[in-house]
Amino acid sequence: MSAERSRFDEAYARLVLSNTFIETSDYYKQRKERYWNTLRLMKPFLVQGQRMLDIGGGQFALLTKALYACDSEVADLDSRHRASIDSAGVAFHHLDLMKDDFRFERPFDLVMLGEVIGHVPAPPHWIFEKLSKILKDGGCLVLTTPNLFRLRNVLRMMMAKPIFTPFVMPEKDRPPGHFIEYDQMQLEWQMREAGFIVELSEHVQLDMGGSTVPARVGRRLATPLYRLRPVLRDNLLLVGRKV
Repeated sequence: MSAERSRFDEAYARLVLSNTFIETSDYYKQRKERYWNTLRLMKPFLVQGQRMLDIGGGQFALLTKALYACDSEVADLDSRHRASIDSAGVAFHHLDLMKDDFRFERPFDLVMLGEVIGHVPAPPHWIFEKLSKILKDGGCLVLTTPNLFRLRNVLRMMMAKPIFTPFVMPEKDRPPGHFIEYDQMQLEWQMREAGFIVELSEHVQLDMGGSTVPARVGRRLATPLYRLRPVLRDNLLLVGRKV
């Protein structure tokens, strides 16, 4: 095991598994590899000491502060679990991406949208344009989200089973479910429409987790297929740079 991986494991156990967030502790145990792989793929865009905004639950803010000495902050629709953020000395902003103005004391070097855009009932470019205003020139927007064409969705459509939760408007401290997903070309277009240069765009398999044992086993059995047909992988990772 590398020293880098050992440092991540220690930080994840201390900052994520030992704290309370919106998901259950079992979720974070199952999804540990997703956080590790996301940070590994983000590494070329992470600079020690940079200002970073994590839009979401705050796990990436805690980890980037611990591992890269980032000046990390959190913005989230749900404030009910902010104690874990406050106790780490990380600034928390109660923010509705749809309704609120984005006002921060200083611009950021990097904004992270980890598994968030599929919960926002608006064209992504509209959100990206708002985020561009709080980024420094040359700053990066990093995005991960489920892939619309992932194998799980293909199989559920073939069986005429629902893919998404009901489409509703979010409210503070009452976040919506997962009601939309995007394909790679769509998100690349959305980033460019917001004025970003797309520096990285990939189909990735961030982990082999799942809410049920059959889902977890199925993902592992599908590994050869993911290698042959990357478009069937579970996740998309995009990085856009503000110009």
